[in-house]
Amino acid sequence: MPNEKKINQVKELENIFKENTFFISTEFKNISANQMTSLRKVLNSSGSSFRIVKNNLAFLAAESSGKTILKDIINGPCGIVVTKGDPAETSKKLLEEVKAQGLSIEIIGGLMDDEILDSQTVSKLASLPNKDILMAKLVGQMYSPVSGLAYVLSAQLRSLVTVMKNISEAKAEEAKSEPEAKTKKENK
Repeated sequence: MPNEKKINQVKELENIFKENTFFISTEFKNISANQMTSLRKVLNSSGSSFRIVKNNLAFLAAESSGKTILKDIINGPCGIVVTKGDPAETSKKLLEEVKAQGLSIEIIGGLMDDEILDSQTVSKLASLPNKDILMAKLVGQMYSPVSGLAYVLSAQLRSLVTVMKNISEAKAEEAKSEPEAKTKKENK
């Protein structure tokens, strides 16, 4: 029979699973409380959190939250990293901290928008630039053809203006030289 504490933990996990869009499932061994606190602080700074879960409670929460696919990446002594933010930044922070502290944490897999990611994909995700840089590159790529078109069109307009100016100057020269030619004819 489930006790009140476990029921509350399942409800809390259910809310976490419903509210977040990116999950990384990890298996950990021999991590001290200080190391875990440090890892959590680093992850919290990127808008993520690290949570140790009991598999059977996580399975129940996944079932009731509609994310039954999470069951595929939860096994062993499991810690889950969750975020609503940038998946690349979260993955990067986790892997950097694991490496910096020499933690015995193995990535089992991830879940992004109802798609299972294997551990290699999570590692590749960590190597991507953050969301702001990717957006800036995208805007630059979108702006490039437009600026090229604007340059080409303005070059055509400049050419047209130059031709019209030359015609205008030629007509002015011609008009100026006609009275002089008439005066020379009359003087003869």
